[in-house]
Amino acid sequence: MRANFVYGSRAARGLNRLSGYEWVFIKDLSERQTAAVLADSLIFLFLSTIEGFGRMPIEAMLSGSVVCAYGIEPLTEYLAPDNALLAPAGDVLAVVDAIERIVERFETAPQSLAPLTGAAARSASRFTPLREQESVVRAWNAISSGAG
Repeated sequence: MRANFVYGSRAARGLNRLSGYEWVFIKDLSERQTAAVLADSLIFLFLSTIEGFGRMPIEAMLSGSVVCAYGIEPLTEYLAPDNALLAPAGDVLAVVDAIERIVERFETAPQSLAPLTGAAARSASRFTPLREQESVVRAWNAISSGAG
């Protein structure tokens, strides 16, 4: 994967502060394990371009991780520059740059991340099962009444 190559070579040459960090993959982890990883993670990297809603970034935002993702719809319904690090779709170098910037901020002024993670938690908290249900019911009511 190109991102790991760029990350590894730049860290090995001392061009960023990422040598002390590790990639943790959540695939095949239980819910409890995933929650623990998210709670302990500085950054949640989400590079899907085909995801419908993207529940994992919401969970990461509520866990206090900084989300780094492609700035595409529908993710931009809840991911914005004030609560996440967004890169153009497919721009791996922009993703690497975003990761390096957030690690630099964390290493030099960790308190500077509080506005970002606070805004992320507030944005993510708007997406509850009840609000989702209400939204679907409103949409179906509009469709069935001919207003949609």
